[in-house]
Amino acid sequence: MLSSSVIIAAHKRREFLKEAVKSVLENTQKPSEIIVVKNFSDPVVDSFLQSNKIINLYSEDESLGGKLSVGISHSSGDIIFFLDDDDLFSREKIEYVTKKFREYDIGFYQNAQLVFYDDNIIRTDANNQEIFYYYEKVESEKILNFLLHKLKAGFNTSSIVIRRDLAEKCKLSLKNVKISADTFLFFCAIENDFPIMVDRSRLTYYRKIRKRITNKDLKIRSLRMYYDDALYF
Repeated sequence: MLSSSVIIAAHKRREFLKEAVKSVLENTQKPSEIIVVKNFSDPVVDSFLQSNKIINLYSEDESLGGKLSVGISHSSGDIIFFLDDDDLFSREKIEYVTKKFREYDIGFYQNAQLVFYDDNIIRTDANNQEIFYYYEKVESEKILNFLLHKLKAGFNTSSIVIRRDLAEKCKLSLKNVKISADTFLFFCAIENDFPIMVDRSRLTYYRKIRKRITNKDLKIRSLRMYYDDALYF
């Protein structure tokens, strides 16, 4: 039986975190452990995490990659799921994906998403199309372009699951990635010749927030982080 870890990263934002954790707890197959890595303390959130036996880690690292690296270092699962604090898992995601890892030699796995806006959540079972693309090794630019541009591989951290040996190879460099951790993990898998599976089953609820960011400094900081990631890649 494959063990599994779910790593949830949160930066300053509190309002969606409990909901993200609940979406994992409500899965048809429970993970071996849930790890939350965040840069804040909150008595309500921390009490909720403790009561549900969630590993609660504090990190001053402002980058997403840094928080994921911390989570990996504290995890023990054979396969590692990632979840952003504002996204959700479908109820059958862990069971479905674990089965795929048992049936195939997978290093990097990515599923499709169901998009919802702000608090307008419609929870349904995932639309399991049983259509997926599997490559033991990405050996041509044509395949890479197909994965990147047609299938959007390397998009949305909450839709990515990786094997432990890939996580161990990636975690040190991952610390330097400020925002584009999803793209980094995809390229890390290709660079190290790990098998890739991109699945069209929609197993992640991807939240789009309509609220406009009015803080000019926050906009500039976000753009700077994207720029730094581009230089790193």
